[in-house]
Amino acid sequence: MAMTLAEIELALKKMVREGYVLSLSEGSCAVDVELPNGLGGMETVTVPVLVKQSHTNKDYWMPDVGEKVTCVFLPPLCTSGFCLGSSYADDQPPAASAEVRKVKFNDQTTVEYNRGTHALKIACSGPVEVSGSKISIKTVT
Repeated sequence: MAMTLAEIELALKKMVREGYVLSLSEGSCAVDVELPNGLGGMETVTVPVLVKQSHTNKDYWMPDVGEKVTCVFLPPLCTSGFCLGSSYADDQPPAASAEVRKVKFNDQTTVEYNRGTHALKIACSGPVEVSGSKISIKTVT
């Protein structure tokens, strides 16, 4: 039996939802998110944060408490899912070029790479530690 447009819309509204981060489970890379339940109230769910890699290469990030995030929930019951991340709907991005990858932290520390100019900029407001079995610094003029 085919679903009506209204049924499809309702199913999608259950699957993709926006909410606000209430708390972090940093060791398990998960968040508690407060979601509107459509009945005038809110419900809280714990979902893992989606990362770029988690096997031999590992990537780690956590949204901030209070940050607006988008979550996707898996059918048929939509009781388990993932925090996909946040968007700049309520704020301005730290860069405005497709050539730039930039991370800006709340203490004004930034890491920026421009693949067009091949320039890497790091501005740190605290101590910097570099470690390794061998460290070489070469300049090209």
